[in-house]
Amino acid sequence: MMKEKLFLKVVVVILLMSIHAWGADLRKGPYLIYTGTNTQMKMLWQLYETQTCKLTWRQFAAHPLGSVVTREYGTDHQHAYVIQGLTPGAEYHYTLSVGDDDYTGSFYAAPAEDDISLKFMVYGDSRLFPDTHNEVAGAMVAAYMDDPGFQKLVISVGDLVTDGDNEMNWDLELFDPQQENIHEMMASLPLQSCMGNHDLPGDLFKKYLPYPYVTDMYWSFDYGPAHFAIIDQFAEGYGVIGNTQIEWLEDDLALTEKKWKFIVLHGPGYGAGTHANVQEVQDAIQPLCEDYNVSIVFAGHNHNYSRAVVNGVNHVTSGGGGCHLYPVDVNYPFIVAAVEAHHFCKIDINRGLLTLSAETIDGIVLDKVTISAKENDRFQGDFSGEQNVNSAGGGCFIENLWSY
Repeated sequence: MMKEKLFLKVVVVILLMSIHAWGADLRKGPYLIYTGTNTQMKMLWQLYETQTCKLTWRQFAAHPLGSVVTREYGTDHQHAYVIQGLTPGAEYHYTLSVGDDDYTGSFYAAPAEDDISLKFMVYGDSRLFPDTHNEVAGAMVAAYMDDPGFQKLVISVGDLVTDGDNEMNWDLELFDPQQENIHEMMASLPLQSCMGNHDLPGDLFKKYLPYPYVTDMYWSFDYGPAHFAIIDQFAEGYGVIGNTQIEWLEDDLALTEKKWKFIVLHGPGYGAGTHANVQEVQDAIQPLCEDYNVSIVFAGHNHNYSRAVVNGVNHVTSGGGGCHLYPVDVNYPFIVAAVEAHHFCKIDINRGLLTLSAETIDGIVLDKVTISAKENDRFQGDFSGEQNVNSAGGGCFIENLWSY
């Protein structure tokens, strides 16, 4: 931790002036979050000083569909606007005018309620080393540039910054406009994140990511054929989900009619180290996954990739978003794949099948699996590249293929 703090102090000295120089007015963003209504998209940004801004949006090269002048809210020069009246699944382009500068971008509205296909990406633990995070984000940008179907949303499993109570950490590690790939990704994809332990105490997390929380930091949303439940593992103490949230989660899973159900949390119940598995996930969440056919539990905290299969439920740890890596231990229970590598995950849902592909910055496939929605069982495994693969418990694992 002392090394991390020293690193951050050095970064602050070197980059503070260059960040402000990039845009004399814009401090953060523009960036997107999805709040649960498929005809809306929320855009946020922050300035260095008080002034009005102009946001304009359109489809293709057509005349503007709407335009608004925004004024700051709160006490820290923040702006936000919810673009409404969107056509589900349609592409939109926007221009944000701040002072003499124009910032342009595009996004896709959320899918229609009855859509049967969906593509999205997952990653996490992107804190501390923004240059590495920028490389991972670059691979993610390349993924949706190659296949626009992936320009839908990005799920983060938390630990966006190293010190969640430090404003400069948010400036340098997540919102630094010098990191062009991160900036491009967040301006093009709504970021849907749970809170990690490094994001605590949560005041700034909620300040910059104002999702429609039920209470504490948990909530859920539908997105096309999928339902996502975002879990707060610090609701009733450090690392404690608590009975109130577990009862809410059971009701939430019971009520949704979506075929594909996902849980997003930070600390994994079934990972491959270095941290111990979270017992509360095993004892309280895993039974709900089995009862309500949850397809995947996405987690982070361990800075590596792993996948465990427990009674047909896949537990995917995607903690290779930029921070220093942890070695994997394939002897952890139920592990079928584990790799020490920076990476992200692509999820492709097509009717009753889901394909998950975990990929490195260089495009190497670490793990690939197809899951059936009906039973949530592992349908098939496919590993590519020159890899040391062993069979284990009906699945596969990869053991430390690269050194970092």
